[in-house]
Amino acid sequence: MEQEELVVRYMGRWVGWACVVCGLSAPVVVSVVSLATQGWQGAGALATFVVGGAFAFAGWRFCSVPKIAATESGIAVDNPFGRALVPWQDVTDIVPGPSGLVIRRRDGRSTIAWAVQKDNLSGWLHKRTPADEVAEALLRMADEHNRLDPASGLRLGSLAPGT
Repeated sequence: MEQEELVVRYMGRWVGWACVVCGLSAPVVVSVVSLATQGWQGAGALATFVVGGAFAFAGWRFCSVPKIAATESGIAVDNPFGRALVPWQDVTDIVPGPSGLVIRRRDGRSTIAWAVQKDNLSGWLHKRTPADEVAEALLRMADEHNRLDPASGLRLGSLAPGT
């Protein structure tokens, strides 16, 4: 079941990127052909730009959706430009931000999950958002998986409002 879901997500990503490429390249091709055959009088390419732009936006928005999932082996991050699996043993901290959840690892690297974001205003006002709750839930899961390893370095409670 999980393998089938991965295949569907993988195919959805390819369909989305195909829509983006076709939607952005078709208006350029139509414009070049129109300019070459009709000169500057071929201004009908504007409609192609609008339709192509809408097609590209739809492909980007609906087929390249970022996702995050807690699996048995770790946190699976599925961004439009790539995938990553952060093992539970490597998770030291998870902080929500405007670009997504920043998952800090033991070796100092970070992985950003675009799926859950916290806007700047909420951060400045120390307002609690769903991104805070997702980060805390993932930290709790990491803590449960790492209970046998006391040197995991997890900092539970670091996401409380006002910190």
